[in-house]
Amino acid sequence: MAFKISNPLKHMGYKVNRQKGKVVSEVEKPHGDFKTDTEHEEYHNTYPSKPFTDAEGKPFKQTFNSAFKSKSPVLRKDLENGILGEANNDGTIFISKNIKEGSPLEAEVVGHEQKHLDDMKVMVKQPGKKRKVKKLAYGDDFVMWKGKKLKREDGMIEDPKSGEMKPEGDKSFQWEKDAYRAGEKARNKTKNKKS
Repeated sequence: MAFKISNPLKHMGYKVNRQKGKVVSEVEKPHGDFKTDTEHEEYHNTYPSKPFTDAEGKPFKQTFNSAFKSKSPVLRKDLENGILGEANNDGTIFISKNIKEGSPLEAEVVGHEQKHLDDMKVMVKQPGKKRKVKKLAYGDDFVMWKGKKLKREDGMIEDPKSGEMKPEGDKSFQWEKDAYRAGEKARNKTKNKKS
């Protein structure tokens, strides 16, 4: 769950007019610098960039051919040391270029990140409230779990139960338990197909 920007971005967004699922027109909507990832993502929620381009508008090499079929675009790229995958607010999944294509590990990482994306689309009812909220959401400085905003900074997230700060990806967070379970299921499915 990360969209990391190391410098302000200048690239193009597009106002897209769709009718019956088909693009009928595009209008360029250039933008300037953003101070935070969240500002940038909010802009692109309104004006998406071209599909399969990175945050700077450069085309990704999309060579994804996994035994685990993802519902989302999966893109290979260099990720920070120790990070195997990222689920992004734009509905894409990044996986490390270091993961062997078609491997059980690849299936596990994609399954894990797909679960995060699925949770980011699901709406849940908060106890005692009428309106529904996203089951999972995130920004630069927060993670939202079932309507509860949790502090996020320096690779750490506030535990919703204890309030203590724990590393992102900690298996005690419920959203990570669910994602690890989905990843393991995808890994096992891949192993069984090869047997």
